[in-house]
Amino acid sequence: QYKIIHHYLPTNSWLKKANLIETDQCNNCKEKHTIEHLLLYCEDVQKFWKQFCVWWERCTKQDLVLNEKMIIYGVIEKSEHVRTLAHCILIAKFCIYTCFIKNTKPNLTIFKNRLHQTIELDNQAEKWKHVK
Repeated sequence: QYKIIHHYLPTNSWLKKANLIETDQCNNCKEKHTIEHLLLYCEDVQKFWKQFCVWWERCTKQDLVLNEKMIIYGVIEKSEHVRTLAHCILIAKFCIYTCFIKNTKPNLTIFKNRLHQTIELDNQAEKWKHVK
């Protein structure tokens, strides 16, 4: 999240400016690959966020319309599941970036697997907290 807010997350645009790659284009759609494009505007990412909203609504019975502030900065209006939603969006952004690095398309299965791993880690940490 820190790297996103401070525009320090390496994208193709960032890597081209550093002369590390030849093109600043998105690997999937050939638009200029910026942080905003990576997390918001790429066609594949927009499909992912639509799937994410459907998943969220199915799990919580709470309508969800994501906007730029919510995705980029984690600014979420008060709601019943505000902390859970913020955490899920953070994990989703991690998955999107991981897919970019691996040159694959983000999808809900990857997100749900990562969410499951995170929950398992939290459960293990909770068990260790009580070990002396």
